[in-house]
Amino acid sequence: MEENMIIASPKVYLVGSTKFDKPLLIQYLEETGNQDFIKDVEESGVDEMDICSFYAKLCYKSLTIGHNNNISKTRSIAKNFINCIESGHGSVMEHATLNFVAENVS
Repeated sequence: MEENMIIASPKVYLVGSTKFDKPLLIQYLEETGNQDFIKDVEESGVDEMDICSFYAKLCYKSLTIGHNNNISKTRSIAKNFINCIESGHGSVMEHATLNFVAENVS
């Protein structure tokens, strides 16, 4: 094995299956340095909108500032959800049913 090779341990989080699992989502956010998104989730109070917005932001690393160099500000969950609908980004709506996050995998 090469001396500079890093071996990652994959993790999978089941963050929702018909019922939103907020504690596991918060665990994921804490472990990945996205604590600022926790406040958005707590303020929103609409589980389905939270999880859809989470996945829309996750695919662009735009949950919080500092994970994507092209992102200098973030939208609230409600504004992000409305933007998804208005822009036709409807695929994130499927996440209100069954959700996994895979971390440290290629």
